This record gives sequence, C-alpha cells and structure tokens, in this order.
Amino acid sequence: MISRSSLACVAFALLVGYASAGRPPSAKAALAASMKQAKKEGKQVLVMFKASWCGPCQKAQEYLQKPTLARFIDKYYVLVKLDCLEKKNRPDLENEGADSEKARLCGVKPSLPSFAILDSDGALKWDFVGRRDGLEKPMNFGEGKGFIGLFLLMLHQASPKIPMSDLRQLRSFMDAQSDARMKSAR
Repeated sequence: MISRSSLACVAFALLVGYASAGRPPSAKAALAASMKQAKKEGKQVLVMFKASWCGPCQKAQEYLQKPTLARFIDKYYVLVKLDCLEKKNRPDLENEGADSEKARLCGVKPSLPSFAILDSDGALKWDFVGRRDGLEKPMNFGEGKGFIGLFLLMLHQASPKIPMSDLRQLRSFMDAQSDARMKSAR
C-alpha cells in the first residue's frame, strides 16, 4: 500500500508540473502514471472523460466525491479524470490527447461523461458512455435504476475480484441517493 507521504509527493510533483507548464499533463502521461500506481497497488484504473462546460460531468464529479463512493473507488481503482472536447471553451484545461484516448477507449461519439476501466497494463476491461445507442436520452451519472444497474454491471464484469457484498453495499448507497434526488425533484 502506498503511504500518504508518497501520495503527497506524487500530488506535489503533478501540481508543480501543472503549474510550471500552465497546462494539465497529457492524457498519455496521466494514464501512464495511473497505470503505474494501479500496478503498484494491485488495482485497476477508472478513467473519467469530462469537460468543464458539461453539466452531467459536474454532477458526476460531485457524485464521485461522496464519501461512500469515494472510499469504494479508492479501494479498487486509481481514478484519473481527463478533460477533453474543451477546444472552443477552455483549451487550457484539456489534457492533450484526451480526445483521441476517449475515442480509442469509449468510441467516437462525443457523449460526456464517459468512463473506462483499464487493467494496470492499459487493457480495456469495460467502457460506459453517457449516451448509448438506442437511448433517447443520455444516462446521467447516478440517476435512475437503469443507470445504477448498468454501472454496477460494468464494475462487476470489469472487476470480478470485487466482493458481491461490496457491490451490494454500493447498490444500496446509489439507490438511496437516486431515491432522494427523485423525491427532491417532485
């Protein structure tokens, strides 16, 4: 397991690199660092493709920061967030090459947010795109039983080492969050 001080050093190095360059690391560099960390920790890599202008991306980021989900992700994955499709809006935020990585891992449709699970060698285990063929509406992260079922299926099939008890706990949390959002929307 990696120590907090090691993580702090890595975070500081990334921050210094970001500040000195004025741009985030390239998608290739961010993925390589994530795969190296995943290999060291015996985890997989959860890649989130997002953009600053994307409302569903902002919701997904807020959702991923909820303590229950954040602990689950930290236990099994190294999370890497890549900004893409920023060219007209905030090109300074974009991870260079993120557009092509998104196309390679999740397809060419410009739907955001999109997710992929990679093993520590970079092999694609599963992808989840916000808008799927045949759906009339995009599937917003964390909203509705259909999303929750598909997301948990992705986790289970891509990461079979995750105990079913942990997936059931995550399902209970996600169902409660979805039910609360539906009640507040009424």
